[in-house]
Amino acid sequence: MGTFKQPKTVDDAEPLVFYSTQRETVQIVQGLSQIHDLLTRRWRDSQATLALRDFYPYWFRNREDPTAGKLLVLDPTDSAEGVHAMFFDDNILPHDAHIVDARYAHNDSALSFAETRELHLMRVEPLDVIQSETYYIDRFQMSLGDVSDRYRDLENIMHDKNDPHKT
Repeated sequence: MGTFKQPKTVDDAEPLVFYSTQRETVQIVQGLSQIHDLLTRRWRDSQATLALRDFYPYWFRNREDPTAGKLLVLDPTDSAEGVHAMFFDDNILPHDAHIVDARYAHNDSALSFAETRELHLMRVEPLDVIQSETYYIDRFQMSLGDVSDRYRDLENIMHDKNDPHKT
């Protein structure tokens, strides 16, 4: 983290070797829980927006598989801390995450697109962004509404499971 520089091709160098020469400006973070901690907790006071750049040659060489694309690390306990992670990208397809690899921080398991679509993964239509000054705010509010609806549904399901009269 901390540079726009990338190896020129996939075969040029091991990524960590390439970035290790830039230690004064680049911070290397490894491990999903450590990445999650950096992105959600250490940046929280600044209310930062983060831009992630994929390494296109690597993603393309891996047949544009989401696991070779941009990483979104989530933790189900984040909502209790007021954290709602969202990923806006024009390469997210209507039916597939395509370029985003959404994973749980605590166990490295992948989240399905059905679990993340319009909640954490937001497909961006560039022309819509140009036409609306509030595009991202509107999408964010829509996602928060989905979060509330999903938690309410989950609470109702859990309540029904614990209610002996409902079985």
